[in-house]
Amino acid sequence: MHREPVAVAFSIVRNSVALMAVGLLAKGMGLVLAVLIARFLGPESMGLFALLFSIALLVEYVAPLGLQDVLIREIAARPRERVKLWRQATTLAVSASLLPSAAFLAAAWVYQDQTSARNCLVTLAAGMPFSALALVSQSALQGMEKVLYLTWTTFTTRVASLALLVVLLMQGMGVEAAFISRVLFQAASAALFVWMILRDAPPHEDSGRPHIDLPRALPFAVNRLVTEMTTRAPLLLLPIVFTLAQIGIFDAADRIRLTLGIMVAVATTAIMPALSRSFAYESGERRSLVSFSVKYVCLILSCAALLISIFADVIIHVLYGPKFAQSALLLQVLVWTQVLVATDSVLKQAMIANGREYAVAARALVGIACLTALVIGLARAFGLIGAAAAVLASAAITISMDSVFVARQVLPFDVARFLLKPVGCALLAGSLLVALDGASLWLRVAAGFGTYGVAAAVLQLLPRAERDFLLAAARHGFNKRSVNAAPAGD
Repeated sequence: MHREPVAVAFSIVRNSVALMAVGLLAKGMGLVLAVLIARFLGPESMGLFALLFSIALLVEYVAPLGLQDVLIREIAARPRERVKLWRQATTLAVSASLLPSAAFLAAAWVYQDQTSARNCLVTLAAGMPFSALALVSQSALQGMEKVLYLTWTTFTTRVASLALLVVLLMQGMGVEAAFISRVLFQAASAALFVWMILRDAPPHEDSGRPHIDLPRALPFAVNRLVTEMTTRAPLLLLPIVFTLAQIGIFDAADRIRLTLGIMVAVATTAIMPALSRSFAYESGERRSLVSFSVKYVCLILSCAALLISIFADVIIHVLYGPKFAQSALLLQVLVWTQVLVATDSVLKQAMIANGREYAVAARALVGIACLTALVIGLARAFGLIGAAAAVLASAAITISMDSVFVARQVLPFDVARFLLKPVGCALLAGSLLVALDGASLWLRVAAGFGTYGVAAAVLQLLPRAERDFLLAAARHGFNKRSVNAAPAGD
């Protein structure tokens, strides 16, 4: 059934906002964990926690072998077969999770003389099947577009797990408390997700199309691995150059930018059902959907990054304390990386929807190679600020490759209008704020917003037609809520 462009835009915005909240809660938990450890134990222990937590997240997101992405696309296209598709994906994902569980148990045996490390590894091993079940079930709900349910259930289980964490820390438990609370969150979330998937299941219909299996999921698994390696690589490369205390300083800033970046990366997944439908039926809306999604994800992220960059000193001091003051400058560089990463995630979604999964992986591998070389080289030459600049430069390389590929191989895409202009405004304001590091807060506010506003006006970032469209989408949403809230007539 055809949907009006304004209705599609409103639906995507609604789903994106809900999934943005899910992403914020996900990374917010990691940020709270880091803040507690930094406040109680200092930079060196923060560095140790950061390394172990990054490894855990890398394994958790890759272990389901990309079945999450297959499930979103398949359930969006075949909603009446959702239970069958979910069961197939769950069986494969949980079975696959047993391998990393065994690896964590083996590592726990190696570190059996280090009580805290051993306990963390055993906890991670126990949590892998719950993590796989939760991730696959979450993807099924995204394909069903049950994003509001995802939001409130995630919020409830996050709050409960953080309450447990506080209790454990108050009783004197060490770093393992963070991983215990995380496993309980995953188990509770998985139970609630499964209940919703099975509730009021539609009568089974078999379309005769291929079932979900590992060969179909393999390209997505590769993309997941490459994406997570790109996210975690900066931190995992730092032990080559820096001490644990320096890694803790870097992670304090990096964790804040990941809180922003992964939140929006999750939110852009809300675009995937609409993209899948538009590419599957060769809809004429594909070009506009991709183009405007790229632009407005960049604009939204730029506004958030601008605020974080301006108030970087205040944010670091409030969260971590004076021992982490050096993290403020790093944050001002790293936060703009996420403008590029989140914008690039839309381009990757378009490539995946078009069946170009391997093209995504190939370019991401080039990006990882560039990231590795730049981090090691610039970190040795310029220290922590060099490592932060390397992360930003590698993100710029990756989005450049992806934008050229989409424009040439996927669909006509005006790179200058929808990508270069918003990115140019963002990086211009960000560069000025880095140059003004240490200046008064009011000067930074004026410089940041003034530069961005002038650049947007000069480049005509929001032409009149787009402003009219945004107003129409806002009116559509308001009118829809008004109709739903109105009492029924006699």
